[in-house]
Amino acid sequence: MVLRNDISLIKTPTVAFTALINKVELPAIAGTYSTYTGQQAIASGWGKTSDSATSVANTLQYEVFEVVSVSQCQNTYGSLVATNNVICVATPNKVSTCNGDSGGPLVLVSDSKLIGVTSFVSSAGCESGAPAGFTRVTSYLDWIKTNTGVSY
Repeated sequence: MVLRNDISLIKTPTVAFTALINKVELPAIAGTYSTYTGQQAIASGWGKTSDSATSVANTLQYEVFEVVSVSQCQNTYGSLVATNNVICVATPNKVSTCNGDSGGPLVLVSDSKLIGVTSFVSSAGCESGAPAGFTRVTSYLDWIKTNTGVSY
């Protein structure tokens, strides 16, 4: 299956921000040229915690991952899936995003910018050690601005 434009926008009425609930900023348009390779990013979600799990997590799960190059991701998924509109992270030690995490954030540790949206893992499973794929937010900044009015 080839995933294209695996991103969406949801309009919410209001959100009460707290110490535990806050917004995340979009990256600058200059980030379009960054590969983010080697940088640390946090993925979080409410999905399954293992391939054998029968339900999703009761508490928000998160992990710090290292961004890998598109070419390294293409070694696993090929160039039709791992395009320049995708960011991948290494998933050592059987730790990865999993079923139910889709749509969740991938946020840079260094500046708390949203660089990815959880999209896919290997068909071999979440614990396979294959890179996890995220839709690259910088590829959609113009689309986000057109549909929301939010500038980057």
